[in-house]
Amino acid sequence: MICLQSEAGDLNSHLSSDIDPLLRGGGHLVLLYKRNAEEGYIYANCGWLRNKSNRSIAALGLSGNSKSSGHIFELGGEYKKDLQGGKKAWKVSPYVNLQISTLHQGAYSEEGLGVYNRRVEGFKNTCFAGQLGVEFKREVKRGNYGARLGVKQAIFGADPDLTYHFEGDSANLHTIRSKQDKTHFVLRLFGNVDFANNWQLTGDARLQKGGHDKDIAASVTLSKRW
Repeated sequence: MICLQSEAGDLNSHLSSDIDPLLRGGGHLVLLYKRNAEEGYIYANCGWLRNKSNRSIAALGLSGNSKSSGHIFELGGEYKKDLQGGKKAWKVSPYVNLQISTLHQGAYSEEGLGVYNRRVEGFKNTCFAGQLGVEFKREVKRGNYGARLGVKQAIFGADPDLTYHFEGDSANLHTIRSKQDKTHFVLRLFGNVDFANNWQLTGDARLQKGGHDKDIAASVTLSKRW
């Protein structure tokens, strides 16, 4: 079975920093494949980001903020195979996935810190990552639930540097260096329930843990199919 699916949804940037997402959105297009015990998909994402950050200099009693924007494009895919071939209640499926994403971040400036305001240059960064793991999934009468365990490895582009200068001092450039881990262990819990009239409730929780950083995310989605 092959089908084409288009929908709107959240888009995650491949860049982690002290910047808080003010707005984040976009959409994606998915090509799905299923044949016997094998499943796979290829997807393309595009979206936009609106961020807000705060910085203070306690010794001088100064506090500043900035807003920035950018857009991202991502291409990826996954392949998995059910080792039981659908003959047992629990499906155990090894999987592998790859993704490559390109982020275009516009230049932005801080306000409120006087001569210590940073003028950050715009940049473009490409990140390539892959993940290996195993999925445990059980089908029930009105849906399914399960868990995933995996290891995610950033091959390149996971920790881009930002270049900036202080207000009025464009001749001297400085660098903000990212310290994001390249290897993460991933635990994901998921499930969905089908209701009457094509309504579906989906839940998803994820823990991504590296040597120095940690990311926790959870979502609940109510959807209707026509």
